[in-house]
Amino acid sequence: MTAPSLTERAVATGLVLALAGLFSGLTANTPLGSLKPFDILIMLITVPCLASKSLADFKISTGLLLMIVFYLVCTVPSCLENDFLYGLRRAIQVMILVSFGVVLLNVNPAAFTRRHYVLALAVMACIVAVNVVWHVANGYLTDWKRLGDPKSLFIFLPACVGVGIVLKVLPRNALTAAIWALLCVLILMSGERKALPAFFLISLAVYLDLNSLRGFALAVVAGLVVVIAGDIVLDGYVFRRIESIFAGSDARNDPLYILQGGIPASLSDAQRKLGIQVATQLFHDNPIFGSGMESTVNYARSHFSNYPKFLTGVAHNEFWRVLAEHGIFGMTFMLIPMLRTLYLTAMDSITLYRLNGQTTYPRCMLIILVPIAAYMWSEGSGVEMFALIMLVALLPDLMPGIAARAQARTRPESRRTLVALPA
Repeated sequence: MTAPSLTERAVATGLVLALAGLFSGLTANTPLGSLKPFDILIMLITVPCLASKSLADFKISTGLLLMIVFYLVCTVPSCLENDFLYGLRRAIQVMILVSFGVVLLNVNPAAFTRRHYVLALAVMACIVAVNVVWHVANGYLTDWKRLGDPKSLFIFLPACVGVGIVLKVLPRNALTAAIWALLCVLILMSGERKALPAFFLISLAVYLDLNSLRGFALAVVAGLVVVIAGDIVLDGYVFRRIESIFAGSDARNDPLYILQGGIPASLSDAQRKLGIQVATQLFHDNPIFGSGMESTVNYARSHFSNYPKFLTGVAHNEFWRVLAEHGIFGMTFMLIPMLRTLYLTAMDSITLYRLNGQTTYPRCMLIILVPIAAYMWSEGSGVEMFALIMLVALLPDLMPGIAARAQARTRPESRRTLVALPA
């Protein structure tokens, strides 16, 4: 195999930066709409990526085709109903997302090195650090959720670390166990409640394997010690956050209570409650084909114009938004690539375990899919959400090869090599 070219390495670096900075919260306003670092980087690396491939080596997958159909189903009707500029903006968004899928499939795997993983980890950690520092500097010692997108990294940063441990890019030792415990404390202090169940499931996938339970036990003990100490220092805050995960609906999050001047117990819960209320009404009005793109935001702003603006501008549940805006028809095209991924993951996991007795692939898939599912159900919307759906659709085409490289690197003495299963 020939060494990757400089162009291929640049494409790999750009892709890593695009994914790592997906939740940076940065936006550039242009005449054609808002562009995020993800959009700009994908546009920059698409042409070099395609130029470095011959036509015979160009890859396409069923998952990518299904996602193209989903994007077209969601965007073409709304483009035809609106003006040219609106249609052009939507077309650019779709092209960026499709380009993202094309780059994922056609980037040279040999161009990725351990430095790329460290780079992704560093970018995500820096975004989290800036988020925490901003809140602390503004007097918020806990509940670090006021900057929007960066709070989602409290879900995805543990997944990034966990994948590195499973693939043996990071060692599984006392240091990483301590880092894992620190991540648990950060999640608890952040107030991002949905991140805690996801963190627990990721912890199981990282540390609970058939080879050794010592690392998992060490992480649990270290985590409990730090959590209890943090709870004592913060006067019971930590356990109140844990309790709030299982608590029922708070009347203070009701939109009517807020309209009367009340302060919501949870801003996210209040936004989510109104968003689901709006989506339910729109779905009942047009259950088959939906009410059209952005109808949830438009409906909320027109019918709830006397409500505070912070309540009417956030979808806070991608499934409900798709149901409301695109109906059962659009939701079907969204679910097909996801169900395909789940099916292929199960089948490939069984096959790989029978061939090699290896669990790296299913554990990595669990670590990646759990935070994405948590984000989609409670928070996801916009380009971040559609990019994650594309990633989910293409995981069966990408992860077997990544697991194969990890196994070949860590067990070179084995005569049997793991091969990527065809999607």
